[in-house]
Amino acid sequence: MNTYHFEYCPKCGCYHPRLIKSGFANSGKQMLRCKECGKRFVVDRGQLTFYSHQDQSKWNELILDTLNGVSLKETAAKINVNERNVFNMRHKLLVSLGTEEHPIHSR
Repeated sequence: MNTYHFEYCPKCGCYHPRLIKSGFANSGKQMLRCKECGKRFVVDRGQLTFYSHQDQSKWNELILDTLNGVSLKETAAKINVNERNVFNMRHKLLVSLGTEEHPIHSR
């Protein structure tokens, strides 16, 4: 059985919300319902895979290729995705790294 843990409800902001399974989205992703506000949301809300048609394995490959400096064209061929989509995925990754809630500071 999958257990989903959110520190805050992404809809109402309730701390440690009580969540129940609430069917599936058209994309096939699990939906959850917050017992506090009654609103539904997709399990991967707030993650890179949110609002993405690409599965987790393609995202993992893209992350590794980005960190290793592999070109967009090579990454697109490797994960079998259009170059423009790979560009958008990489952009989403880099923006998410730049907008960390608690950024890491070195001394």
